[in-house]
Amino acid sequence: LQDSSYIDIIVSGSGESRLCALIEHNFMPEKITDISGVFYRGDTGEVCQTEGKEFLIEDLSKIPSPYQNDVIDLNDGHEHCVFIETFRGCIFECGYCMWMGAGGNKKLNIFPLEQILKDIDIIYNNKNVKAVVFTDACLFYTRDRASIILEKIASCKYKIPTILTLDIAFINEEAIEALGLIDLSHQKFHFGMQSINQETMKLMKRRIGPELFKKRMDLIKHVDPDAEISFDLIYGLPGDDFYTFRETVNFSLNLEPVKLNLSPLVLLPGSAYWADKEKHGFIYEQSPPYLVHSNNSYSADDMRKTRRLVLSVMMVMYFTEILKNIYIVSKDQAHIDVDKTIKNNQLNSYIEKNGDQDLLKDPKSVSRVEFIEIFIKKFEIKSGISFDDEPLHANNTTITDINNSRKRLMDQVALPQNCLIAYQVISEILSSIQRKDLLGNIKTGLEYYKVAIDKSDSYADTVFEEKYSKKKLDRLRFAWVVASDEHVLSPVIPSKNGGVAAIC
Repeated sequence: LQDSSYIDIIVSGSGESRLCALIEHNFMPEKITDISGVFYRGDTGEVCQTEGKEFLIEDLSKIPSPYQNDVIDLNDGHEHCVFIETFRGCIFECGYCMWMGAGGNKKLNIFPLEQILKDIDIIYNNKNVKAVVFTDACLFYTRDRASIILEKIASCKYKIPTILTLDIAFINEEAIEALGLIDLSHQKFHFGMQSINQETMKLMKRRIGPELFKKRMDLIKHVDPDAEISFDLIYGLPGDDFYTFRETVNFSLNLEPVKLNLSPLVLLPGSAYWADKEKHGFIYEQSPPYLVHSNNSYSADDMRKTRRLVLSVMMVMYFTEILKNIYIVSKDQAHIDVDKTIKNNQLNSYIEKNGDQDLLKDPKSVSRVEFIEIFIKKFEIKSGISFDDEPLHANNTTITDINNSRKRLMDQVALPQNCLIAYQVISEILSSIQRKDLLGNIKTGLEYYKVAIDKSDSYADTVFEEKYSKKKLDRLRFAWVVASDEHVLSPVIPSKNGGVAAIC
């Protein structure tokens, strides 16, 4: 209000009922004082706050569905990515998050089940809906309702890719079977791991450690052997440094995810980390989304090294066939590393800063994160591409800078000549460790990119899809999608099909 003259009124917290009251009173200043939790500018320009509770809990039974009253028209001739909210709030209070709400209330505020089921009926029976996102902290916090909701989705006409945020602590055999009824979107079972370092988890009030993740992954694979799993990891957390984050990355790789979403910490107003900014020594961007540059344990140099690691893991994750081979050759060491982490996840106390490993000396003892680091170094030498983001300076980097740095690098890697180099590097590594038995699809990848360079991408696609299959072709190609040079990436960008794409 002080900085922005064009803002007259701010409603704090959930605002549907109070927005209605403001509209009914035509935003008249003399009437605003009767509405709780509202900030406004007084007659002389001073900021005023009305009396009463600042953090009000909405009666969700009185909020009509935008899908049932045609406020959102799914039959407007466009394709749609649709969002559904079945409850508000969260039963946990992780330091980086404010899903619980700034009021500190752990009780979930739940929408009427009848309304949700009717929304599902409208959405999942509409051919224009191409994706659905549930915005809840975790659908299974209301376990009985979750089963009813998933059964309702399964009964509808269209099998629409659906994104759910899942909590590893609430996954059991029944939940896995219920999720199997619907078409989970790419990455399928998606969980927030963030960090598995004990000190870091303590500071952010999380109790979910590596042992639980391992048990739940085993259960998911037992019930659904083809399940695709992905994780969110956050770097820059208090208690972590580059080496502990690197171990979290290695632990998550040992569980063989199809994707890792590696994101820098941002300070969310209303979160515990925001309240304890000074305690943790956060140095951060002074404008939203308040990107963290360093803290007491995570130095600016750690951030620089982490961004290199993040770019390295990202690249390999987009090469499905290369990632698969790294998983295969490091399988024995992965089991050892998982057991080691479970026994002692106070990572600072046993971290081994090995540097480069000699692959030829003992390839079975090389961890998965080390394999990726070795692969990237060899790729850098052959391609001339650097994964060090030197243009990003610790104390003035923004989320947009990070997104555009990633885009520039991945756009370079996506060039056919560089994809060919990636396949050449993994071929050389596999040959050097006597694993020529794994070279079958790698050779096919080499052939594909040679044709793409000699002719064109589209010509190579046509030839190889006819010779093999589209599924195999998708596994061979670098999966990064090169956007137009005209696009400058922001943290969230609209997609051409009307949905929203977040750059992680």
